[in-house]
Amino acid sequence: MPADNLDPEWADYIPVDDLADYMEPVEFAPVNNALYNYDHLSDTTFDTTLLDNTITVDMPMLPYQLEMMDDTTTKILGMVAGFGSGKTYTVCKKAMQLLSLNPGCDGIITEPNYPLLIQVLLPEMEKALNEAGYEWIFKKTEGIYYVNVNGQTTRIIAKSMENYDRLIGINAAWIIADEFDTTKEHIAYAAFIKLLGRLRAGWVRQFVIVGTPEGFQAMYKIFVTEQRGHLIKARTTQNIFLPPDFVETLYDTYPPNLVEAYINGEFINMHAENVFSYFDREKHHATVTLGKEDKSIWFGGDFNAGGCVTLQAIRQNGKTYIFGEYETKDTFETRDTLQHDYKGCHLYGCFDATGTKKTSNASQSDLEILGEANVSLMMGQSNPHIMDSVLSVNNALIHGDLYIDTNKCPQLTRALEQLAYDEVTQMPEKRTGPGTIDDYTDALRYLMWVVNPVTKISFSSYNGLGQLNKVAA
Repeated sequence: MPADNLDPEWADYIPVDDLADYMEPVEFAPVNNALYNYDHLSDTTFDTTLLDNTITVDMPMLPYQLEMMDDTTTKILGMVAGFGSGKTYTVCKKAMQLLSLNPGCDGIITEPNYPLLIQVLLPEMEKALNEAGYEWIFKKTEGIYYVNVNGQTTRIIAKSMENYDRLIGINAAWIIADEFDTTKEHIAYAAFIKLLGRLRAGWVRQFVIVGTPEGFQAMYKIFVTEQRGHLIKARTTQNIFLPPDFVETLYDTYPPNLVEAYINGEFINMHAENVFSYFDREKHHATVTLGKEDKSIWFGGDFNAGGCVTLQAIRQNGKTYIFGEYETKDTFETRDTLQHDYKGCHLYGCFDATGTKKTSNASQSDLEILGEANVSLMMGQSNPHIMDSVLSVNNALIHGDLYIDTNKCPQLTRALEQLAYDEVTQMPEKRTGPGTIDDYTDALRYLMWVVNPVTKISFSSYNGLGQLNKVAA
């Protein structure tokens, strides 16, 4: 057989003696598949939501696995789950469902790399094909299953997600990406975008993504930050088929923060303890709509070379509601934005006290520039101690005194979930460049230190500059 007929990604895994066995044309005799009924395919008015009812394969499944099988309408469907929760088993059963609903149409299955395909996914896929009663042949030279689905030859294309760019010219009905987050974030997300463009055939089109959460990676970006599709969560402890000592071993092996990811299937910061660990995007979310009576607007701001971050808030009944975020190139743009957006309002600014230095303009300091927008500046001559202001934020989160419109403040929300302590300094990590996550949390710290202090404070006014003084509690 000519060497140029080989898929180069599979060549290393195929014994030379086996090559001829997998290069013969695939021919299936039409059979009567008793498990499925496809009469609906000739009816253009058929309601595809009824397709699940045609599947009669006996498959023992757990509630979260059934939830995935029951959903044949969501285009982007995900499952994030702990170790041993049966993710690969689930997606292989899902593949059988999508195979049956799209006879004659290509499907794609991926693992992060080819060793994982061969060691993990393909054995489970072949077991699922056999249990479903399909006739099939696997051509190793191509990495493609040829399956007889109701007399129609239907391909399942097995590829490495890291080589997603090789999947060109394919019109697929369904795609399954297993262990998605074990690939580097930028590769996984780029693969997702590229493969999504291949999903344009068949009757039931779905992109199924599964994995164990590996921090705030591509799955988090797709399902939480961008809020695409539907995400199913599953815990290891929900799998009643596991050996009794499996979960105990996991608890003995991993620290508490990794237990959240590897057993409970939660997105967490994998590298260090989260600074704002009390924040919960659902518990602390509030939709904020400004009314005519909201004339007092509060701001928290952080100044940086090349960019400024400003948060907007209102105060009601002792509680703070963050409803907006700005990222501007300099203090002048921040001033102009505040003047334009909040005419007729009383503005109170809790900014970085280092803004007394002349950074944006040789003749004016940042705070002097903001003073031109009639902002009453409510801070002292120096910033609060970092850990004191962190305590102010966490204290407000614990007692229900701080809420965030997470839809309008996606960067702040991300920052609260991801900012960790530096393992060397034991302080909140500092990142380089403008508009990083610590800039957003700094802006929040400055605001909450004033409106929710951990010590008593008093203000005096001097040329519009509110001087903050700590006094004995």
